[in-house]
Amino acid sequence: MNTKPMNPELQIGVANIIHAAAMEVIAKMLEDDSLNVDTLQRIVSYGGQSLDFVKEAIREILVEMAENSARRLSPIFGSQNLVLDATDGTETFIRSKHLFDKYFDEEYQSMGLDAPSLPTAATKVSVYEMIEGGTFKQVFESLSFDLDTLCLTQGQTLLFLKNHWSHLRSHDERNAFLFKRGDDYFVAFVDMENNGSMGIDFIDLSLALKHWTLDEAFNVIVPQLDISLT
Repeated sequence: MNTKPMNPELQIGVANIIHAAAMEVIAKMLEDDSLNVDTLQRIVSYGGQSLDFVKEAIREILVEMAENSARRLSPIFGSQNLVLDATDGTETFIRSKHLFDKYFDEEYQSMGLDAPSLPTAATKVSVYEMIEGGTFKQVFESLSFDLDTLCLTQGQTLLFLKNHWSHLRSHDERNAFLFKRGDDYFVAFVDMENNGSMGIDFIDLSLALKHWTLDEAFNVIVPQLDISLT
């Protein structure tokens, strides 16, 4: 049971976010003709029915956001402020396939992942450990709903594996890096053994429904974020 006192300012803040989002969506739909004035008038004319429908939709969205924003990660002491050098965007996982001497997910090319990225400047990264189970999406969104801020390029991930491998979870355990191809998000899931041997799997985030327990915990490596997890 939640024993924290109600905070009207927070309630107003969330309501303002919902209002702003609704106005933006309506304007966009009117602009691309997927919604028109006649339809808006019918929605308004339904009165209470429309209100009930929207309230249920908002409730479901807030429940999902609350679940996904639950604290699932904790920063690892000594694994913050690690720096990746600038990259030219040409390096991809398959071009460094030799690094993955344990195994390399052969679905990589059929998934359309062998593509360069934009160059990147020197970037600080942080390593987190799981303290609560969840799906990949829930685990990453516990840091930020803006997944773009959590992505490293393939070249940056390779730099981390080459230069900061001592910060990886080992003993045949996993480490998750988020990257993007077009508009889609993927997880590079790196398995490292005690002897440094590495394997890598590639997982489409939109299809990753598995709930990972703490017995299957993995580390998460992302660009440094301006957040507090205390």
